[in-house]
Amino acid sequence: MKLESEFSKLAREGAALLEVEDYAGLASRYREWSLRALNSLIELFGRDSELTRDFINDKAVAEELISKLAARGALSGISRFISSDARRLRVLTERQLGVLEAASAAAESEVPRLKNRLKRRILLDLLRSAEKLLRRGLKDPAAVLCGEVLVELLRGRCDALGIDYSPEDSAGTLIALLKERGESVSHLEAFAAIGEAAAEGSFFSYTRSDVQRMLEELRGMVEGKSTTSGMD
Repeated sequence: MKLESEFSKLAREGAALLEVEDYAGLASRYREWSLRALNSLIELFGRDSELTRDFINDKAVAEELISKLAARGALSGISRFISSDARRLRVLTERQLGVLEAASAAAESEVPRLKNRLKRRILLDLLRSAEKLLRRGLKDPAAVLCGEVLVELLRGRCDALGIDYSPEDSAGTLIALLKERGESVSHLEAFAAIGEAAAEGSFFSYTRSDVQRMLEELRGMVEGKSTTSGMD
């Protein structure tokens, strides 16, 4: 499901909660709904975004109001309009629905950023695994992981430049394609050779120090600290 559709669906579910008269039953339904909505907001926009903070603030107050209303029993008809707590709860919930509608509108533009963030996290996890292997003296599986990270970074750069490539293309082939576009990636050829040698079982063509240098360069590229043009 697209994220913008997910927020729209959550908004519709929240609107249905406005019609619930049994506040004791509403407590669990609201808690489940608001938690799903909050997790979706955090996943896409982060905990510190204005949308997420607004939703969190209203959620805390709404849960307190629901608890107070549940202790009084069900309210219906004119009683719901007379009760200041019930009116306030409705205002808070409607404001949360507005947050979700705004999130739905913003989701389409945020999706690429989210994908990049998730990809960066995955690549850093792979590099951490490679580092642990290297500490244990297992340079060859560490080199294989580093080789996979390098290929993904090179594919990402090709995608950004609109360069066509095959899913089977090696790091060396991708580097050649990038060089044809004038990209300064020649210094990555040695690392590509290490990754390809490890994948092919040619374990004596590189050293542990070679893999360590490769890992450090790749980490800088993923974190955006490398001087390699356009590779962050």
